[in-house]
Amino acid sequence: MDPKRVAVSVYNISTLEALVKTKKKFKVHIFCNTGMNREGIQSEQIEEFCSIIKNSNLVFEGIVSHFSSADDSDNSVTHNQIEKFKDMAQEI
Repeated sequence: MDPKRVAVSVYNISTLEALVKTKKKFKVHIFCNTGMNREGIQSEQIEEFCSIIKNSNLVFEGIVSHFSSADDSDNSVTHNQIEKFKDMAQEI
């Protein structure tokens, strides 16, 4: 795999550490858990994630999340997820 042509969404420490061990220059996106609770880092993990990336061969490229109810007419859940995403993005 050519890391120049790949951006990896990373949602847990073990995957992040495995990428670091390759010593390749992968571009990474931090996958933020904004409420679905299936995958993604919690806000309290941001500092550790950023520290690992900053002190490695990895290149931070962006952040990503998944909004569970973006198409629903009642968008209160989506609004809450967007606010949490904004907070996490600001911290990152």
